[in-house]
Amino acid sequence: MPSSPLNIAIILAGGIGCRAAQNPALPPEQDQPKQLWPLGGLPVWQHSWLSYATHPAIQIVCLVWPENYVSQIRQALTQYTQTQHPDADTLATSYVIAGGRERSDSSSKALEFSQQWQERDPQRRIQVLIHDAARPLVSRRIIDETLRQLKLANAAVCAIPAQDSLFVKEDSEGCKVGQVLDRSTVMQSQTPQSFELQTLRRAFAIHQEHREIAVTDDICLIKSYLPSQDIRVVEGDIYNMKLTQAADLKTLTSYYQMITTQQ
Repeated sequence: MPSSPLNIAIILAGGIGCRAAQNPALPPEQDQPKQLWPLGGLPVWQHSWLSYATHPAIQIVCLVWPENYVSQIRQALTQYTQTQHPDADTLATSYVIAGGRERSDSSSKALEFSQQWQERDPQRRIQVLIHDAARPLVSRRIIDETLRQLKLANAAVCAIPAQDSLFVKEDSEGCKVGQVLDRSTVMQSQTPQSFELQTLRRAFAIHQEHREIAVTDDICLIKSYLPSQDIRVVEGDIYNMKLTQAADLKTLTSYYQMITTQQ
């Protein structure tokens, strides 16, 4: 009887994000990478980590940070599990590794890190759920549905319907409107973006050889290099927003308070 899949959550915090230098009005605690900004008593990245580390179907969490933050994040994990989580043994095993220059480089390093479990058990299906550390409010429902969709395909992406009208620029200056898209068919990607490990590694290998496209996320690699692969859509929600600008923190704080009040 085949063993159940091994599920690895990969949480990317490879970029330094929005800095106080871009907004001198930010308070001192925000004079640091956005993933370290406080939200509900914890840094933003820690909410993302806990969403996966506490999920019963996630066995391993790999956090990917710029090299100069790796030691700090490891210490924060140790301190949290020793002082704030009484059932540390119930958490997924967590690792912190250094990322690369670009997002795709960080994803590639995390995949190579994950490959060690495939080498230990070549017949086992390994599934990776790649998530932005700056999306702290991913829900249990989204993770559950992602894992369900991975039973049906080798790739799945969390997304929400587009809220605004969208069109394609006709020229590089952006002065002319080209094709107007049918909003009812357009989705806005969120994370997790999730894959059977070898499928995504195969797409990365093709990309490394040809470098034909600019990689903005991992799902585009599958669509571009392995077009026959079925990609399932997981319904996201507005709470699973990404912290991009300083003003987003106020919105996320409001969402966090709403969620905790409902629990």
